[in-house]
Formats: sequence, C-alpha cells, structure tokens
Amino acid sequence: MKLIALGLSLLLVPFAVTAETSAIEGGFGIKLGDKLDISTLQVKPGSDHARGEYLFTPENPYEALTEYSVFVSPQGTVYQIQAIGGFRSGDACRAELARLEQALTKKYGPPMDDRRAKITGISRITFDDEPRRVVASCNGFIKYQLKLTYSDSTLEDTVEKSEERPEIPKKRDTSGL
Repeated sequence: MKLIALGLSLLLVPFAVTAETSAIEGGFGIKLGDKLDISTLQVKPGSDHARGEYLFTPENPYEALTEYSVFVSPQGTVYQIQAIGGFRSGDACRAELARLEQALTKKYGPPMDDRRAKITGISRITFDDEPRRVVASCNGFIKYQLKLTYSDSTLEDTVEKSEERPEIPKKRDTSGL
C-alpha cells in the first residue's frame, strides 16, 4: 500500500511543479505574438531598421533595467522584447542577474541547464518553453550590461524570411517653426 501511495505521489509531482509556473508570454506589458501599432513607437537610434526595433516605456519597469525595446515584424507582430541596464562592475551586474534569476524562477520554474555558458564562464540564465525563451545575461569588460530578452523562435524565423518593412512615419518637432 505504501508503495502504491509513493508511486502515485511521484506521478503527481510534475503536475504540481507545472501548475505553479507560467508559460512564457512576454514581458513588461507586451506579449509575444501581439500586433502593435508602430506609429506610436520610436525607432531605436542606431538599430538595424530591417529588424524593426522600437523603444517603449513599460507600465511596470524593472528597476535595474533602463532601456526597453520591442522587435516587430513587417506585419506588426511582436517577436522579441528586450530590456537592458548598465552597471559599473561585473560583480554588481552578476548580483542583479542572481536577483533576476530568483524572480524569473518563481514565475517560470527552474532555468535550463546551460552547459555552454558554464564551460565558457558566461553569466547567463535561460528559461525555455519552446518556441518561446527568456534569456538574461551580463556582458562587458569596462562597462557591464544586463540584458533580458523574451523571444519566440517561430516568429523570428518568419521575420528572417520576410523582406518587406513597413513605412515608418516621420515625427518632427514643429514647435520651433
């Protein structure tokens, strides 16, 4: 009888873990796969226009991240969301990455085992829910950058195959005329 109870409890453990975590949908109030009106957004300066990267201000920003951008397909579909924050030292960046890992683990469950990051010594965590993924990493030598990216590989593949980009409306400050 004890053996049957143990067997049943082991079968139910994966369901209990899954029930507590969320599917990767997006971040900062934007969902992967949603349609966005790019006329309300500003193209990120210095970005590759072909990738459709636009700046936005999130409703609930994460304090350590200061620059937010969204990548939009020619059809207006969100395929990537990115947030970046700067740090003066690698230790400060890695400490914030550890805090971010705790918060993301509560939401998505444990990160995947990233052997390549471990072998190369890269400070990176990855949460995988194919085709969607959340990756956070610290990079830099003199100035360090914490980067958090939400992406959908299926939507990214669609964008790579597309060659058209929508017309970007030009916003001009006319107050000085």
